[in-house]
Amino acid sequence: MFARRGFALAAGLCALAAVTTAFTFQQLSLVQDNQNLLRTRLEGQWTLNTAMTRHLQPELGTTAPQTLGFTNDPKVMERLVAQKDRLAGMHLFQSGMLTMDGKTYPYVVTDEHGNATLIYFQTRSSEIGAATSVSLALGVGRPKTQDLLFYGGAADGTTGASAYQRSDATVVATPASGPVLK
Repeated sequence: MFARRGFALAAGLCALAAVTTAFTFQQLSLVQDNQNLLRTRLEGQWTLNTAMTRHLQPELGTTAPQTLGFTNDPKVMERLVAQKDRLAGMHLFQSGMLTMDGKTYPYVVTDEHGNATLIYFQTRSSEIGAATSVSLALGVGRPKTQDLLFYGGAADGTTGASAYQRSDATVVATPASGPVLK
């Protein structure tokens, strides 16, 4: 009789754990990690560095966005509730609004396969639509105005990344070894 009660208790606890895990799995939340470089340095305005981008992808046409702007706004997560199935279980460490060549999109930054990944969403009226994923990497400058942002690039090497510099940084020369930032 005690064995039967023990089994029933164990089964009940397993069911409770499954419900709790499912609830946690369906919530969207941001990981607050101040050691994450993108979380602490992505925000701001970025301008395409054409010389460095051509070095990374010599076949560059006009497909790379000329400007990127990122805000850090955790409240954007509230707008992405409809995307919870796609985002559930992801390690989300930043959200906000991305402005790309004058068009604005809600976004999150996560990591996929060990790579920082930007996921931004098309919007129609107030509805969240299709998502686009793009790899991100940050080269930390000293000072911060010399940071470099690498946007895109495929793991299989079929496309190269586009390089961006902060808008308040200026290219002063383009020697054979690459651009020098002031």
